[in-house]
Amino acid sequence: MSKILLGLLLITGLTIASCECESGASGRVFRSDTQEPLSGVSILFSFDEGGKLDTTGTDSEGYYTVGGLGGRCRSTKIIFNKDGYVTQSLSIPKGDYLDQDTYLVKE
Repeated sequence: MSKILLGLLLITGLTIASCECESGASGRVFRSDTQEPLSGVSILFSFDEGGKLDTTGTDSEGYYTVGGLGGRCRSTKIIFNKDGYVTQSLSIPKGDYLDQDTYLVKE
C-alpha cells in the first residue's frame, strides 16, 4: 500500500512540475520607420535548438498572442517574418511569458 501511495505521489508531483513551465508571448508588431501596426506578420514559436511549437500571425492592428504551452521547460524563441522586412527573433527564457512590442525594419 505504501509503495502504491509513494508511486501516486511521485506521478502527481511530476505532473504538477511539468505544468509549471508555460512559455508564450503577446504584443504588437510595428513598422520601425512609420510606427504603424503591421498586419499579416508570420510568427513562429519554437525551441531555441529547433522544433516548431506553434505558429500564428498578426491581426489587422498588429496584435499577436502565441504560446501558453505547458510542460515545455526549455528556452524558446519567436521568429517574426514578413516579405519586404528583415526577419527578427526574440528569445524567451524557459517558463517565461513575454509581453513586448516588436518593430520590423524594411529591407
